Amino acid sequence: ISLAAAYPNNVDQLTAKKQLGLSDKFTFLVFGRIESYKGMEDIINAFQQFSERETQLIIVGKCSDPNYASTIKEQIQKSNHQNITFVNTYIANNEMQNYMNAADVVILNYKDVPLNPGSLILAADFNKTIIAPAHPIICETGANLDLITFEPENIEQLADAMKTTFSKKNKSSTPNTLNNSPIETGNALMNFYKTLLGDKKRYVG
Repeated sequence: ISLAAAYPNNVDQLTAKKQLGLSDKFTFLVFGRIESYKGMEDIINAFQQFSERETQLIIVGKCSDPNYASTIKEQIQKSNHQNITFVNTYIANNEMQNYMNAADVVILNYKDVPLNPGSLILAADFNKTIIAPAHPIICETGANLDLITFEPENIEQLADAMKTTFSKKNKSSTPNTLNNSPIETGNALMNFYKTLLGDKKRYVG
């Protein structure tokens, strides 16, 4: 299953962030219709617990219930967290790529999982790391994806999952400090050939 054909995908991350007016911080994204069964409050609470200054949380999508939208806004205000943004608007197909490509990680927090979790499939189409609850449907659908799961409704585990993805990104961007001097290269080659000759001796005769 793929939704890629419905959404353009030709914007890089830096351009996407500029177009959305976002900083270059590590970005967690929540997107799609904003409904209570998607556990927005828990995501905000977990992000507060994680509380890494070099990250930002973007919640974007249309909330059809004004009361619920107010609840989310109030929770963000009470958190006094400067790195949480709530964009209560419908996302057109041609705009989806900006949000998806600006994100480093997509967070899903279904409390009532649909039989066909389209948000999970869409995030996968954009090659995003995904944080989602360990429901059987999600685990089966995301078996071959870059998926990190947490126990449903466990805010501490959700915060830990955020920390894991952020730490993994930092490690992957660490400069390679391998010593590539002629001596080190020569030693590596010598050890390789010793191993190769040893293997040959085992199989001769």
